[in-house]
Amino acid sequence: MATQRCWAGYSRAVPLLCALAAGSAHAGGVELVRDGRPLAALVIDSRRYPLQQDLTNPWAIVERTIANIAATVVDYVRQSTGATLPVADLATGPAPTDVALVYLGRSAEVDRAVGHELDRLDPSGYLIRALDERHLVVAGLTSEGTEFGTFELLERFVGVRWLLPTAIGDYVPAHRALAVPAGTNLRDAPAFMQVPAVASKPTHQVWARRMRFWTRLNFHHNLVNLFPPTRYAKTHPEFYPVVRAGDTARYLPTGNTEDWQPCFTAPGIVDEAARNIIAWLDANPRFRSYSFGVNDSDRYCQCERCRKEYLAGETFLGMPCYSDAYYRFVNAVAEKVVRTHPDVWFGCLAYSNVGKPPVHLGVHPRVIPFLTYDTMQLLDPERRRQHEALVEAWGRRCTFLGRYDYTYGDHHVPPRLYLHHWAESVRWARAHKVRAWYAETYPFFGEAPKYYVMAKLWWNPDRNVDALLAEWYRLAFGRAAPPMRAYFDHWETYWTRRVPQSDFFQRCRHEQYLLGNPGWLERLRADDLQRADAWIAEAGRLADTPQTRARVAIMARAWEYYRTVIATYLARGQATDRLPVDAAVSLLGRRDMPLAQPLRALHDRLMQDPILVFTWDASYPYGTAERAPFLDAAETFLDTRDPRLADALGALARGPDPELSAVAATVLAVAEGRARNLVPNSGFETPNPLDGWWAGMHLGTGTVRVTDEQPFEGAHAIEVTGTWDGYGGVFRTDVPAEPGQRYLFVLRARWEGAPAAGTTCQMLTQFRDAEGRILPDSLRGHSFRCNSEWRAFALETRAAPVGTVALVTRVDALGQPRSGYTAWFDALQVYRVADHE
Repeated sequence: MATQRCWAGYSRAVPLLCALAAGSAHAGGVELVRDGRPLAALVIDSRRYPLQQDLTNPWAIVERTIANIAATVVDYVRQSTGATLPVADLATGPAPTDVALVYLGRSAEVDRAVGHELDRLDPSGYLIRALDERHLVVAGLTSEGTEFGTFELLERFVGVRWLLPTAIGDYVPAHRALAVPAGTNLRDAPAFMQVPAVASKPTHQVWARRMRFWTRLNFHHNLVNLFPPTRYAKTHPEFYPVVRAGDTARYLPTGNTEDWQPCFTAPGIVDEAARNIIAWLDANPRFRSYSFGVNDSDRYCQCERCRKEYLAGETFLGMPCYSDAYYRFVNAVAEKVVRTHPDVWFGCLAYSNVGKPPVHLGVHPRVIPFLTYDTMQLLDPERRRQHEALVEAWGRRCTFLGRYDYTYGDHHVPPRLYLHHWAESVRWARAHKVRAWYAETYPFFGEAPKYYVMAKLWWNPDRNVDALLAEWYRLAFGRAAPPMRAYFDHWETYWTRRVPQSDFFQRCRHEQYLLGNPGWLERLRADDLQRADAWIAEAGRLADTPQTRARVAIMARAWEYYRTVIATYLARGQATDRLPVDAAVSLLGRRDMPLAQPLRALHDRLMQDPILVFTWDASYPYGTAERAPFLDAAETFLDTRDPRLADALGALARGPDPELSAVAATVLAVAEGRARNLVPNSGFETPNPLDGWWAGMHLGTGTVRVTDEQPFEGAHAIEVTGTWDGYGGVFRTDVPAEPGQRYLFVLRARWEGAPAAGTTCQMLTQFRDAEGRILPDSLRGHSFRCNSEWRAFALETRAAPVGTVALVTRVDALGQPRSGYTAWFDALQVYRVADHE
């Protein structure tokens, strides 16, 4: 059988001749092991593979040699058969003559036999060929390709699968004999020249490598490195932007920050860029890619020359589109560089102000724009139509395209599965010039089948999703496979059928990516918890081997985390407005869930788990999920002073839980005026209303000002408007704090206007030491929405760590619409959490 796939001008046939089941002997094949005895040796040439940085993982330096690669093959063959294959290094002596030889990687012998074929392989591709009954070659053009070939050898002929990170996830079947059939001639390469390095955690990295994740192209934000202000601001100020039309002065960054774009029409800028890139490629010969990624800023040059290049009325997602000017610069630089480096690729980001293709010119054939969009958005038919039209428009201007996807992972509850939809989208994209794929993955392996299947499809999108899933469930869980598949199928149905019908998904129609948000929980019901509980319990009963029991236990721990978030959300009533009094009374009477900081201890345990460790150390799906559910009822009490709530709080204050007792007593004391507020100017009422406060823009857009319009109390409040780019609207103050003490942060807020999907108000607390350094593991946040009435919002800190001298209290208003929306804040208070007798 032969299949034909194409990548970047390469084509390769993959004849699978006489392939036998893993571990079966074949009279004419290359025997590796018989009756538990080694009959072959691995042959390497370490001179051809010196120590090299692993370019496929931008988050860590991993030293790989051909000896490392051979050791992995030896290890898994030993696990399967008990036999240890010897390794012969041609750098230290000749190959043995009394056994079959398995050549791993390039050597003089391999080059004589198949070198001309290896030279034509994709850099990540490989060849596995039985030359005769005593000689087998597993090699690629690069060490990366050779390593991927050894993984294929182990998967195809030993039956190894890497189901999860760490040895717990290894599936290694037992064999007495191993052979590679005569006539084996496999040649393969990935469908895409780029997929993500899956995560930063070491155990995840090892797993990702074996699943053939790789990163080859550079395309992220990079123009700041091409024209670093510390080098050019004084010598070439013309390289930097004029911020407003009609100005003559240029914006000159004082450091190497990204809050600007170059002046793409500046005299000499093309020649200087080409010189810099050529010098960098000369100094880094292993890199065959350079990034033209724009800086993470909308500060494009508005000088007269640039404005002549901009097309009037050309917009993308409501933003002015400057693609013609940008790609005229990119094309000119690329053309100069390829004269000396004809094999280099250039990546860039097609988003924001350069999200649409240029109108009057094409894109250089060695330039690959990456279109940034969350594939889950395409569950909406209209969004899919618009995105596919955009891809096709780019395809008319480019030789190849890239996709920048968002496949989180971390920060999402419940398990975010949409594999069948995703696979269909990947196949469509491949048929429309997409030859590179990147994804922000940040995995949480409570949704493990997603990453396994995505890895397989990134290599070959024609694989069948259901067949891959069936194999994964069977090998991972054995007899427990049916309930585990039902569990994950349920969550795929939730994300692909219920979530697209939610109000929140509809509000996200203009978002490029779908970050974690309580809105994803809108369509959950109590029976979702009950059904998932039953499937996890049944899987625990059915698992009958140490390996399957261990893997079910991992999924059960992940479900405990998901369940805690969901149960907390359901108990809070799923409301964005204040919790009604009856619901608040009911919440304070709950005994089936913790009321005080329910996720903290669970999170700390998971951060020590080598499989379920979160990508981000402070990783919660939403800041509010860590916050004590008790505080939802407390906010209702602070707003209403309802006597039933006062009685319930009094009962908790006298109860056996010391943490809950202290905070309940503190809330009562705050309401009755008995607690001392540690913020000296909490209502902005001094002659200079911002005494003791820092207020303004963290980065980005917006306005923060003191206003006397409709304050909560006194004469003043803080008003925030226009923080549409998600970085503005910050104000903070620090108050004295003591190690071991907890604090209650309370404020009042309201807004007017219709918020956008990404709009966030949040209160944050952190502790700092005497030198002003933020102490680790001290951040706590609460994201919230309010309405046109003043409402109370509350957040309890963690216990202050050793070295604390102050508590940092901060309020943000982020991601507002550009107009027609305002948020107000007043009466910011901090109290010690104590008994308050």
